[in-house]
Amino acid sequence: MTPHPGAFFFWRPSPDKPAMRINVQPGTVGGPVPQGLRPGRFAGLIDGALGVACADALYRIPAVTPAGKRTMDATAFSCGYLGKCDDTALAACAPEGL
Repeated sequence: MTPHPGAFFFWRPSPDKPAMRINVQPGTVGGPVPQGLRPGRFAGLIDGALGVACADALYRIPAVTPAGKRTMDATAFSCGYLGKCDDTALAACAPEGL
């Protein structure tokens, strides 16, 4: 269980939509950040976890809870919110407003 308020970030699905609060379930440190990917950007699905670029490594998030929704695994979030349903589709894809 994650203590309140837990870890979260705000993500804007598109420039014309408001930012959404996304609560993050505990994750793990992944591999190196892909070349040219800035911290705070989605790196892709990595073994079923959502990779987020940090300063010196990727952070792998296994599940998230969008505001007002139920907890979902990273693949479901990627398919439903990002429109990317496979492990390679998000490589170096950085939605604006993250």
